[in-house]
Amino acid sequence: MLQLAPTLYMLQVFDRVMSSQNQTTLIALSFIVLFLFLVMAFTEWLRSALLVRSGIKLDALLGSQVFNASFEANLNQGDTDPMRAFGDLLRVRQFLTGNGIFAFFDAPWTPIFMGVLFLLHPWLGVAGCIAALVQFGLAWFGYRHTVKPSELTNKASNDANAYLQKQARECRGR
Repeated sequence: MLQLAPTLYMLQVFDRVMSSQNQTTLIALSFIVLFLFLVMAFTEWLRSALLVRSGIKLDALLGSQVFNASFEANLNQGDTDPMRAFGDLLRVRQFLTGNGIFAFFDAPWTPIFMGVLFLLHPWLGVAGCIAALVQFGLAWFGYRHTVKPSELTNKASNDANAYLQKQARECRGR
């Protein structure tokens, strides 16, 4: 709800301050919004710190297990890449500490924000829905056009790592 503060501030400025030319109202509204921005910054910092701690705890809990499993897989000389497990753990930890988790938790609020936009003015709601559809379309288009090259890059990287590991094993065996 704090993210609506700038929008409500501007609505109040144009509705109350511009019509009455009252500078006291402008100063009071500005201090209220400044306080709300400080609260929002503090909660974002708190949320980030909490997620970083959870990522570190996850890494501490699973790091040794991943190391042991990849070490055993390397001893068995299977076709699996032992570094892949570490990469997967790193990706999970980065997701937990990055912006992806913020989007995951903020997504359920989207209908509420859209509803507030419709309450403010129907055309604002329509514009918000159109913007959301355009953003969704661009994200889908970008995803569809980056998946195939990304898969090819990952496959080439995995093939190169497997080849290098095979050559290293052969050199150790000599």
